Amino acid sequence: MPQLSKFLSSQGRLFEAMIQLDYPSPAHIYKGICFGVAHMGKQAMLAEDIQTFDDRFDRMFAAIKTDDEMENLSILMNNKLRNYIFSRRPYPSQQQIDEYWGQLFTEEIIIEKNPALHKDIDLRAFFDGIEIYNFQFMHPELFSEKIPFCRKPELSLSLTLPTSLEEKKIQCVKSFSGIYTLTELTQYLHTLRQTLEGPNPFLHPVSLILRGFHHTTHVGYCPKKHKWIFIDANSKFENRLRLSLSRTIASSHEMAGILFKNFWANDLVGFTTEVSVTGDQVEAFKPYLTQWHQTPAMQDMLTVTRERASRVGEIDLHDKVENDFWLLNASQCGHTQTVRELLAAGANPNLTSTENAGPLYVAAVNNHTDIVEILLEGKADVDLLTDDLATALFPAVRNANVEMINLLISHSVKIDHVRKDGLTALRLAIKHNYADVVSVLLKANAKVTNDDLKFANAKGSSSVVALLTNHMASLSSVSSSSFSVANSLSEFGLLKISDSDKKTPLCVPDDLAKQVPSTNKKDNKEDTGCYACTIM
Repeated sequence: MPQLSKFLSSQGRLFEAMIQLDYPSPAHIYKGICFGVAHMGKQAMLAEDIQTFDDRFDRMFAAIKTDDEMENLSILMNNKLRNYIFSRRPYPSQQQIDEYWGQLFTEEIIIEKNPALHKDIDLRAFFDGIEIYNFQFMHPELFSEKIPFCRKPELSLSLTLPTSLEEKKIQCVKSFSGIYTLTELTQYLHTLRQTLEGPNPFLHPVSLILRGFHHTTHVGYCPKKHKWIFIDANSKFENRLRLSLSRTIASSHEMAGILFKNFWANDLVGFTTEVSVTGDQVEAFKPYLTQWHQTPAMQDMLTVTRERASRVGEIDLHDKVENDFWLLNASQCGHTQTVRELLAAGANPNLTSTENAGPLYVAAVNNHTDIVEILLEGKADVDLLTDDLATALFPAVRNANVEMINLLISHSVKIDHVRKDGLTALRLAIKHNYADVVSVLLKANAKVTNDDLKFANAKGSSSVVALLTNHMASLSSVSSSSFSVANSLSEFGLLKISDSDKKTPLCVPDDLAKQVPSTNKKDNKEDTGCYACTIM
């Protein structure tokens, strides 16, 4: 059962504040905001202004529930969740439990709106940053380019960067992945610190975003304090003691232990490291980065071996054990060469983790076409299903990635497979008015029904309606049931049928059967797609 006391006392308060301020994502997408908090922490670290970061959280906590209110709410929600689980036969699945928990969260968490939140412009700016980092796809109007259905933090920087960094910028200098024991992670941190504090020390802050499949957090090195700076969305309370959102950690061993606990790892923890510095320090920092990676400890940890390729750690997540393995993180973050080496060393491309998402699905969600190709060549199951009964074709369609869709089709993906929510890949493309994707799926002989045509009409896309109409008309000309198909089409005024059964496609007017598309954000819940940080 979820440990609601822990979640409600930290991220729950952040969720509550954002819901009170009418941000769309927390109320409709039951996924975490640890990714956004970590990246806002990175900005604070590199701007050397951690104090402002902490002050914002303190003001937020002062404006919402007291500790006692949160504790009482936690007890209430635990009781409701327990009743939900044990009053049903058969017992609900973990996904159903998580969905019910999300429903409880949004129903119960608001006690009384506080006007102070609305008046605090600086705090609103902070929430804006978290929202933009986490859910870019929900705010396409903010970006000049089409936003893929995955998190790309570099796209958010232009909108969230503090004024003190507008000239310097922030640059990710290196991204790499691995899976570590506690001893190895201690060495990972110790060798970095030794490198930065060497005879010719690096005198500027360094930020590490540690992005696992289940969680994202931030670890920075502060040369002025000679300590680690740990920033995590879950660390506001621990053992009922109120802590600063950022914490200074003295030793590498202590920092490694905190990370293991933070990632819920039993014996191994896997994550991607994204190393960032300010733009004006990139060239000065590169020799330190090279030196760090050339230390014997790091050389050993980052070398792909058969043993490392087959390592699978256990993560205690919501009292449920999940798998953590290197290939999953490498596929998520686009480490093409690492994926090749892991597969060559015998990594299992069909091992899955949370919600039965495997490397192929995760690579598709994150729009990494080259990795999808490598995984398919490495015998990844193209029809492997998630808990939502989705194949990798569904995120490829959601991202409108025609190259990836064609790649999956060439490996005989089941094109007419129906997801748990009742959508086929074609219906998903119609939902988002992706005419080019619809065209590709039709050429691959995706099944088209009258309901698909009705759905397209409701969405008001004349180009998609025309594609479906012409496709169905062409099928009807060679089908033994062509007259009944044509009659169905004639209900929409799309075909003219004479007594001689002659079918003449008509031009579809733009305003044909226009209906107002649904704007309910909950309609998009099945497409939240990003399987990193799903629990937070």
